[in-house]
Amino acid sequence: MASHTGQIQLSTAGDGDVCPLSDRITEIVRDAGVERGVVTVFVPGATAAITAMEYEPGGVQDLKTTLDD
Repeated sequence: MASHTGQIQLSTAGDGDVCPLSDRITEIVRDAGVERGVVTVFVPGATAAITAMEYEPGGVQDLKTTLDD
């Protein structure tokens, strides 16, 4: 079974900053020439998280409000 590893590095403003990753992940998969398979996304560290959600202003604001509560 073949595998491919990609890496995304970014800086955030902290304090619940939300960063869209879909385009970057798609680019990594496309560059790997993969047509079918599984993508695993991992973030190291205790103060970061990955979530699957529609990236639109209302949803992002709702997430930030929830995290602030």
